[in-house]
Amino acid sequence: MPRQIPFQHDRPLYVKIPFTAKGKRYERGDNFPWEVMKINPEKVELLYKNDFVHHSDKLERENKGVIGDGLHELTVAQLHDLVGKINEKVLAKAKTNDEYKKKKCPKSQVHDRQVGLIRRWRNTYGHFETE
Repeated sequence: MPRQIPFQHDRPLYVKIPFTAKGKRYERGDNFPWEVMKINPEKVELLYKNDFVHHSDKLERENKGVIGDGLHELTVAQLHDLVGKINEKVLAKAKTNDEYKKKKCPKSQVHDRQVGLIRRWRNTYGHFETE
């Protein structure tokens, strides 16, 4: 059996063994949008370690940008504008400069990496964006 790569928060997950989450049934091959559904990463990692979900280069290529948050359709410049707006909200809500530095959304010049950084930030600190 091939060795499983570690769970990567910034890569999409696909269903290996069908299951139900948050009232929706996910079948084999479906994208599992855990970040959009705001599912605890520790629970998702358990699904991953128990082979319910997996990373798939092939499915990523076939389904590029299907996650539904619209980030893949944006250019790097547009993603950076979004990061700027996010970080303005973080700055307004952070109590100290150190807190701001810790909780701000990072930037990358690589499109797919920037999308992953925004998704990871939303999963961890998304409440800054919506409050």
